[in-house]
Amino acid sequence: MVTDSPLQKIRHHLHQCPEIAGQEKETSRFIIDYLQGTKPDQLLTSLGGYGVAAVYDSKKPGPCIVLRAELDALPIQEHNTLPYKSQTSQVSHACGHDGHMTILLGVAQQLSELASKITGKVVLLFQPAEETAQGAKEVVEDTHFTALEPTVVFALHNLPGYPLGEVIIKDDVYAMASIGVKIQIHGESSHAGHPEQGKNPLPIFQKLLQDLPQLPKQYTNNQFSLITIIHAALGEIAFGTSPGDAVVMATLRAETDSLLVELQDSVEKYLFQTHLVLWYVH
Repeated sequence: MVTDSPLQKIRHHLHQCPEIAGQEKETSRFIIDYLQGTKPDQLLTSLGGYGVAAVYDSKKPGPCIVLRAELDALPIQEHNTLPYKSQTSQVSHACGHDGHMTILLGVAQQLSELASKITGKVVLLFQPAEETAQGAKEVVEDTHFTALEPTVVFALHNLPGYPLGEVIIKDDVYAMASIGVKIQIHGESSHAGHPEQGKNPLPIFQKLLQDLPQLPKQYTNNQFSLITIIHAALGEIAFGTSPGDAVVMATLRAETDSLLVELQDSVEKYLFQTHLVLWYVH
């Protein structure tokens, strides 16, 4: 593998400078500066926030093909010794978006050199706020984007573990639909020396952590579904108090939208059946 190539240097730069959803100002500016050098026929900016779309139009009849990458990073601290590790505290490109952007910039360079050999239009879309799903909604509702009349959209994602240069195709569903659920438990705090005077949410907190991941087995059909606990917190860091509040957050995943609705309903049904609804705030 060639090292220190221009595209590798771009990815390393993007990896060092991550920005979370809705705050991709400098990332967007970097993308725009690079794309301008490839001389697209149109360069749309501020799509759904900091989104960018470069349009390469052959002026020949044909489809409008959109290739999509993402601008945002995750609010996660990076722990490694890479020379190009994130320079932003508590933010990192832990989901490959830096690689996706770099791939599309490589495609942009190719399009600038091979424009006469294509038909129709190719649009390179750099979508903001992918991790919150807000960016996708705002981009597809933006009239500047819809005016392009896309024929098909390829939502690019890398896939580690396969040989370099291969395109992996799968019949039917490739990735899961998902939704986030937040359960807040409100009890009553008390002095740590008199926990009986309060209402500690610990028993319910523990029950949620144990039961939620098991719900797909009980409430769904044979299609794949999953509940993953992604965050849990109980009380405050104060040795003198017995906890009064807790929160559990989970991601629900399923093969289809209908199954995802069923899975979400199963969570609400579980809360009612176990009387946890008395503590539940969605």
